Amino acid sequence: MALSSTAHGIEDQIANLKVEVVYDLQVNEGLTVLDVTLTERLVNAIVDIKLISNNVGLIVDVVDEYGNTLPYSYDEVGRVISVFVNGTKKITITYMVSGLFDEIGIDAYSGIIDLTEYAIPLEVTIIVSGSYSTVVEPEAEVLTINDTTRIKLTRQGLYILTLWKEPTLEEDAQTVGSMVTSPTAEHTPSAPETRTPYSQQPSPPPAMEEAEYMFDEPLYLYLVITVFAVIAILALLMARKK
Repeated sequence: MALSSTAHGIEDQIANLKVEVVYDLQVNEGLTVLDVTLTERLVNAIVDIKLISNNVGLIVDVVDEYGNTLPYSYDEVGRVISVFVNGTKKITITYMVSGLFDEIGIDAYSGIIDLTEYAIPLEVTIIVSGSYSTVVEPEAEVLTINDTTRIKLTRQGLYILTLWKEPTLEEDAQTVGSMVTSPTAEHTPSAPETRTPYSQQPSPPPAMEEAEYMFDEPLYLYLVITVFAVIAILALLMARKK
């Protein structure tokens, strides 16, 4: 992120800068509001302001402290917006930005904000929807308010931002549940494929048909065979005793 400014080539015309970026990490786009406070009310002057690196999109509007639209021109190559002011103490520029962050994992993002060009008081606030664990190097103020993560940068420097979402207990339970139930679902046959309609009686297995055939034979045949078998066993035992 790089901002610089001059007024007709005169240094120290800017008292302070305040930048607020409302950013959507999923689509990697956001809306930026840049407030420039001048050291004095300039009359018939042009203020040049270099916007965020090469990620500037649509410039929505440029107004003074009273909401009056200010004429401007924009150099896309140099990323410098030149604003004509007349009796103005404050300039507000609203524009779109993109590509501030790179996705480095599932719900994890990293970005670099370059404020090394600033030797004036400044405040850059990046507001991200959602609660993220955040590490900023060098250290900066990080707040989580109303399901938003706010990162406030207030010093000159090169900042590295890393944001990620911690897994919730519900997400962990769903992951474990899917791991447990998935194998069963893969190997268990579908019930409707194996059930027989109630009105249709299944054919008896071959073993049952053989059993019914056996019980149709005259009972006395089995009794005779059983008696002869017992007599044979007794005769064999008596022969061994002799």
